[in-house]
Amino acid sequence: MSEGPFDRPENQKYSRRSVLVELSNRPNIRQAETVKLEVYILNARSRSYEDFCQFIPNLKSIAMIFDVRYERTLNIAISCMNRIRQQLEDAPPPPFIMVGNKIDLEVLSFNALISIRETARDCGAEKYYECSALNNTNVDPVLDAILLLTFFPGRPLPR
Repeated sequence: MSEGPFDRPENQKYSRRSVLVELSNRPNIRQAETVKLEVYILNARSRSYEDFCQFIPNLKSIAMIFDVRYERTLNIAISCMNRIRQQLEDAPPPPFIMVGNKIDLEVLSFNALISIRETARDCGAEKYYECSALNNTNVDPVLDAILLLTFFPGRPLPR
């Protein structure tokens, strides 16, 4: 088992983890309780949607994460959301955020980043975030947004 607040090892078939989160420590929540966040990871390049589709109807929120250095990864994220919508047929998809990762590395032009923000809004994302998971830059707002969408729908998301 990896380091961290996990209550069981990762399920290798579905890249699933249960993460225990103390909400009083979260900068944008500050609520005195511990929650268990079930995390399912879909790598669009290596996982089949057929394996993952059984979880889609039960999802409370989605974070679509892509590499800001490559427009192709944004297109894959958008394609994933379209596939999820198809799986759900007439039901609305769970609320989702889009997250551009690797902002610590050389990224696209400023105009391209503006275009990414507009694309995220146009495809229905609740909010768009940029972060560097490696350097822990802007990760708190991303985690808090996921927690708020999952456990406190309707509450405003962090900036």
